[in-house]
Amino acid sequence: MAINPKNDSGQPYRYTVEETSSSVAGASASYTNDDGIQTGEITVTNTLAEGYELPETGGSGTIVHLAVGLATAAVSAFALLVRRRHTS
Repeated sequence: MAINPKNDSGQPYRYTVEETSSSVAGASASYTNDDGIQTGEITVTNTLAEGYELPETGGSGTIVHLAVGLATAAVSAFALLVRRRHTS
């Protein structure tokens, strides 16, 4: 996609990159060629400090969902068997 190099008044645009927030603790970003360029490339390098901790997943909530699902399947299977025996 081509970017128009000039605004409606004929003035050249200057493109820059700015990190406004970091959602990852210990993460940082550095830029090369970010002095307000008109042509070329801005390189963004993201780095993460060593020793970060991943969030815990799966807590006790998954056990409750699993138990409810298994109970529902068991009740359905039992009702199906009772219905088949009753109609036979």
